[in-house]
Amino acid sequence: MQLQSIKDRVRDDIVKGSFDPEARLTIDMLASRYGSSHMPIREALRELAGEGLVRFEPRRGARTLPIDRKYIDNLLTMRAELEPLLARQAAARMDALGLARLEALQAELEAAVDRADDSAGIDANRRFHREINRIADNAEAFAVVDRHWLLLARLWAHYGYASDRLPGVISDHRCLLQAFASGAADDAAAVSKAHVIKAKYQLLAQFDAFWQTRTIRR
Repeated sequence: MQLQSIKDRVRDDIVKGSFDPEARLTIDMLASRYGSSHMPIREALRELAGEGLVRFEPRRGARTLPIDRKYIDNLLTMRAELEPLLARQAAARMDALGLARLEALQAELEAAVDRADDSAGIDANRRFHREINRIADNAEAFAVVDRHWLLLARLWAHYGYASDRLPGVISDHRCLLQAFASGAADDAAAVSKAHVIKAKYQLLAQFDAFWQTRTIRR
């Protein structure tokens, strides 16, 4: 089984709560669970540790870390600092070709939302932001931001989307495009920051609603 598939499956199980918080993740147990050899499991755990989902302990192996309110808050608060930096740098480097690429990705996103294709919309959204980050040409900040894209996608998929989530993304992107077209770096940074902060509170609200429903059912 390929590394990406193993990593995605372990990540999904952690997000869904299939493992208890602080559960020990042994190589043998995971290899048996996913029908894999040991090497892809080791590499997947190493990469998931970089996402903050797994902690390695000396001589004790890996343990899951809880995905709780604090984790989500911290993750998106960090992004609310880095993504405006990248948007500001992208605005300073934006040219007609880069803007055209962003407009094409925005068109893909809007078409996906119109036909209620959430999967395609999420993919277009990711590629839109990756294009901004590529144009910014800040490899270090890009690496930190990009590391958590798949995790965030899994969190949104697990906790669900508010009805206004994707239409709000479209509106924010249009404002970003206007800022880029005008060469307004400060405005691009401000829109980007507001975009991430709004996402943070929307995801936290979905998280709270999910666990409130679970508590009531018990």
